[in-house]
Amino acid sequence: MEEYERLLGEVESDLSLDRLNSVLPRLLDLTEGNISERTRVYCVASRCCYAASQWDKCEEMLDIARNVAKEGRIESKVRVALTEASLLNAQYNHRESEEKLSLALKHFIEIPITMQSLALAIHGRNEAHVGAYAEAIEHSQEAIDLNDERSSSAPFAYGTLAFVFQSMYRFPEAEEFGLQQIESLAARGSKHTIAGLYSFLASGAAAQQKWEKAVHYQKLSLAALGDVPEESSIRPMLAPWLAEAQMGIGNYVQALEYAEEALSLAEKIENPVFIVNATILIGRVQFKNQNFQDSLKMFLKALANEDLLGDAHKVQLFESLTLTYQALGQKADAFEYCYKIWQLQTDYDNRTREALLHYHKALEQKIHKQQTAILEMKATHLERELSLQAISMAAQTDMLARFRDDLRRVVREVDEPLSALQKVKQKLKELPCEQIDWAKFEAKFTEAHPEFGSKLHEKFPELSPAEVRLCKLLRLELKSSEIARLFCLSERTIETQRFAVRKKLGLKREDSIAEALAKL
Repeated sequence: MEEYERLLGEVESDLSLDRLNSVLPRLLDLTEGNISERTRVYCVASRCCYAASQWDKCEEMLDIARNVAKEGRIESKVRVALTEASLLNAQYNHRESEEKLSLALKHFIEIPITMQSLALAIHGRNEAHVGAYAEAIEHSQEAIDLNDERSSSAPFAYGTLAFVFQSMYRFPEAEEFGLQQIESLAARGSKHTIAGLYSFLASGAAAQQKWEKAVHYQKLSLAALGDVPEESSIRPMLAPWLAEAQMGIGNYVQALEYAEEALSLAEKIENPVFIVNATILIGRVQFKNQNFQDSLKMFLKALANEDLLGDAHKVQLFESLTLTYQALGQKADAFEYCYKIWQLQTDYDNRTREALLHYHKALEQKIHKQQTAILEMKATHLERELSLQAISMAAQTDMLARFRDDLRRVVREVDEPLSALQKVKQKLKELPCEQIDWAKFEAKFTEAHPEFGSKLHEKFPELSPAEVRLCKLLRLELKSSEIARLFCLSERTIETQRFAVRKKLGLKREDSIAEALAKL
């Protein structure tokens, strides 16, 4: 399996069709008889074909994957469904993507965590593109929390969060998640997609009029673009971001070239959503060039397919129409679209507010969870330290007891004890176990279990001070022999005291005294 994972990992890192073709025979040899892994191979193969814009070949690989998965467990069938859902999502076909995703959501508990995470990530992306921002944030964060940050679903989820926050004009958060997505992809070697992401960040910086940062991200995007062939499926998604960034820095000639390329590629792959967005983009560039009639034609063409647009793009279209009609002196038409913007914006603001409330609530819960974990670690450390201290005290007491017995034996061996020996003997009688620093022990115990003493006294006021101390040692799960050494008593005496404590606590014979005390 080591060779299999290495070869498949190389293919997955950049979805190179050439690399796939060179290792596919070996991968099929290695997965002979293994339905789950063979399904995985064909799913990866379909993604490679999609990345190379070989649509027929992509569907062929998916068909093979479906047929192989029929003979396997539900995990194999879900893998195919997730692959289809992710490819449909990349084409902005969110309704069909959700339909494919339903199988994974139906069998969510039965599938591995990696698949659960990917299903949530795709689900969040679909929700983001239809304007359900609160749900998109929630499911994307769940996907990140559920799985390792190095997993394939992590960059997908980070990208969704970046898209959502940029759609809500929360550019700092969008930039943060965008860079996290790039970091995740860089670890996997996905250089092609990174080109589009840097251009996405460039457009966000341009929207804030941070031109220096926009140029910086644009340069990084162009550097990565050198590795992206014209026929790559990333190109239709990349060209609009390149146009946005160029428009942001005032380079309208270059922006128009990229916008027209985006439209040409969208028409080539017959993606209606890409087509309408590219049409709006061309219109916006024409407006910036003050070609108002040309820009109006593009906006009205896009308006005929406004149902394909998400809310953010719809608002952008209506804003563009309002400004264009104003520039042309058609005030009534400008007012009509201005009113439509107000209606859309009200609903948009409500959903944005809800999304931000969800986001901040999730952050608070995450911080609380981390703080609780830290407190639990501290408590565990204190309790371990306390137990070690108690055992150490028992060992010291044991040593003192042996020392006293040795001296008594020496004294007994002297026929006629001298006055010095008599003094030693008297001193030995005065040697108490209380030389142990019980005050320090009590302070440490209270630090680890601040409410134990008060609750014990409140529920069982009849316990004596010695029994309370015994309860604290039992709470640390010390054995009777260890406690006996601490008190300089016999083990039998400690057992008798334990019995008395059990009686006062109202415990049955089968009840554990340590568990009962731990509940306090």
